Amino acid sequence: MDKIKKIFSYLFPLILMILFLYIAFKNIDFEEVLNIFSNISITWLFVYFVIWSFSHIFRAYRWGIIIHSVKEKTSLLNLFGATMVG
Repeated sequence: MDKIKKIFSYLFPLILMILFLYIAFKNIDFEEVLNIFSNISITWLFVYFVIWSFSHIFRAYRWGIIIHSVKEKTSLLNLFGATMVG
């Protein structure tokens, strides 16, 4: 009985994942998606990445200010990692 329960605990989420992925992507034209990605401007992608990075760095710094009231010193790198995880 334990073996069946273990198999079911892996198989059921896998089946659900496949079902939800099918529902999510069944109406997507992947050729059009590839065409859109091939037309992306590298300059704008770089600008987006820089803005996105600074946004997350500032969020980490803000968390550091909040945490400073509880803990003496937390590195910005640790805060940035926690911010990236979510």
